[in-house]
Amino acid sequence: MQIGKLNISGPIYRKDKSVAILLAFFVTYLATWIYTWEVDKIKFWIGLIVTFTGVGIIICYIWAIILAISRPNEFYANYPNSK
Repeated sequence: MQIGKLNISGPIYRKDKSVAILLAFFVTYLATWIYTWEVDKIKFWIGLIVTFTGVGIIICYIWAIILAISRPNEFYANYPNSK
């Protein structure tokens, strides 16, 4: 894997849908979006701003749960190459 000028040849660990759902339920919506950072950067920053302002925290929580459940297994199997 190439990151800028850095070449990383180590293993790339696959993501799992059940882990994303568990993170959304038990940790927080921010953890779910960090788990899939390359695709969900914008959602993370929106959620972080919402957390500090106190507006719509429950909405972001429900949004992350629905998103994690609705994404197909192929999204996590092919991550980060899937969108």
